[in-house]
Amino acid sequence: MKVLLDRERCLGESVCTAVAPSYFRMGRDGKADLIRDATDDATLEEAREAASLCPALIISLKEVH
Repeated sequence: MKVLLDRERCLGESVCTAVAPSYFRMGRDGKADLIRDATDDATLEEAREAASLCPALIISLKEVH
């Protein structure tokens, strides 16, 4: 799975950094930065939770073959 983030639409609520700190951190401009985009079995649920809880719905997961 690949994690995608539409940073331009980020509201800066930092929900993603709270539930998935191995994927996201807040940038100096108050928007989320994606710090890694590939999931593994150990962190897949963390990435899914961030996507489902994002208030702006700007995080998605895409199957990669």
